[in-house]
Amino acid sequence: MISYFPVTVALFAAGATFAGGRFALRTGQDHTWLPGFSAGAVLGVALFDLVPEARDLNPHRAYSAALLGFTLYTILYRLLPAYTDSASREPNTGGASRADAALVSFAMHSLLDGFAIGLAFKVSGAIGAVTSIAVLAHDFVDGVNTVSTALRNTNRPKHVNGWLIVDALAPVVGAASAGFVAVSGPVLGTLLGLFGGFFLYIGACDLLVEGWKQKRSPATIGLAGLGASAIYVIVHIAGVH
Repeated sequence: MISYFPVTVALFAAGATFAGGRFALRTGQDHTWLPGFSAGAVLGVALFDLVPEARDLNPHRAYSAALLGFTLYTILYRLLPAYTDSASREPNTGGASRADAALVSFAMHSLLDGFAIGLAFKVSGAIGAVTSIAVLAHDFVDGVNTVSTALRNTNRPKHVNGWLIVDALAPVVGAASAGFVAVSGPVLGTLLGLFGGFFLYIGACDLLVEGWKQKRSPATIGLAGLGASAIYVIVHIAGVH
C-alpha cells in the first residue's frame, strides 16, 4: 500500500533535482566547468554517502560490493561506444553510449533515494525525516550531474530534458514502490555499495578525465574539490554520518 507522505517528500526531491538541472542549463553555453564540479560531486556522493551508508547496513559486504560495482562498470564502459564528441556533435550510431550508462546509474541512484525515504518512514518518523533531509540536500547536485553528463552526448534539448525528467521522477517512483516491497537492510546495503562503485568510476575515470580534457587547467581539480566538499558538508549537516 502506498504511503502518501513519503511520496510527497519525494516530490520535493524531484523538484530539487529538476531545479539543479535547469540551473545547469541556464548558466550559459560554456559548460566546461560542469564536468570538473560534477566529478567531485559524484565522488563525494560515493565516498561520503553511498559507501558509508552501505557499510552501516551491511558491514560485511559493503566494500566488496563497491569493488564489484567499480569492476562491472569498468567492463561496461570499455564495451560501450564512446559518447558524442562535444566539439563536433557527431551522432553516436553505435547504440547505447558510455554517457547513457552513467545517466542510467544516476536514475537508479535517485530511485534508491526515493526507496530509502519510503523504507525509513516505515521504521519511524524521525528516521524518515533525517533520511529525507539527506536526500533533499544533494538532489540539486544530482540534477547538475545529470545535465552535465547528458550534454556531453548531445546538444538536443529534448534529449537532455528527457533524462532530467527521468532522474527527477525516479525518487517518486522509488518512494511509491517502497509501500509494496520489503527489502532487508543487508540487501539494500549491498545495492548502495554497488552503486557506490559505479559512482567512483564515473567520477574519477570519466567526468574528471573529461573535465581535464576540456580545461587542461588546475581549475578542474579545484572544481572537483569544490564539488566533493559540497557533498561532504551536505551529508554532515544532514546528520546522516
